[in-house]
Amino acid sequence: MTVSKSLGKLVALELVRRVEHEADTRAKNVSLTDKGKAFIHTLVPIVEQIDAEFFGKMPQTDQQTLIQILAKLTVAVHVCLFCWQQAMMHYSCFLL
Repeated sequence: MTVSKSLGKLVALELVRRVEHEADTRAKNVSLTDKGKAFIHTLVPIVEQIDAEFFGKMPQTDQQTLIQILAKLTVAVHVCLFCWQQAMMHYSCFLL
């Protein structure tokens, strides 16, 4: 399922609000509704229980290693996205 379709379902369930960005109509601002915020309180304990059961089978040292690896990957993704955005801004001036 695409992000757009997922957001559409969440909008239909009135859990999120999606509004076009003021400057770029391709971009959307997404925020939780009051109903969505309330729903989080129901979901968080369920997700935490699933996480505990899943990661509980892994030794604590392996869990910490996994967290460190994921943190490094997260930083790398942010750096790549930043570089991509900078390149798009630079090259977009040639497309006008």
